[in-house]
Amino acid sequence: MTLFLFSFLLIYGSVHLYTFLKAKAALEFSAAPGSLLALLMLVMGLAPIIVHALERAGLELPARVMAYIGYIWMGVLFLFFSYSLAADFYRLLIYLGGSIFSRDLSTLRLSPGTRFFFPLASLWLLQFTAISRQETSVPRGGHSRAPRFLRRLGG
Repeated sequence: MTLFLFSFLLIYGSVHLYTFLKAKAALEFSAAPGSLLALLMLVMGLAPIIVHALERAGLELPARVMAYIGYIWMGVLFLFFSYSLAADFYRLLIYLGGSIFSRDLSTLRLSPGTRFFFPLASLWLLQFTAISRQETSVPRGGHSRAPRFLRRLGG
């Protein structure tokens, strides 16, 4: 259990650090907003442990609220991290291509802001697509998922 917890905190903390450094490079914020963001990321990084501690203390509602917030953050962070790694891999390919072919490919490079905001825009697009697909999807059998009394109100 201790090894798992150590590994989890090391990997999850590293992802938080990577994201923080991406945000700092793109947004160039000062110490006060940086400290606030670091504190927020620390709390979100420890959210699974906080949830467990709240559950053990019998505080079900705060544990549930923290779980929703923390696990949604975890999912968004994972997607952002994945997209950011893809952008960094693209940057690496541009660098290696320029080194191998002795060409200046700096016009193809992405700025730190683009490498930060492109994954954010991709997340927004993914969320918008998922919501629109959910609203237009019809379950098997063609029946509405709404409770019966709501279907009666609709006509």
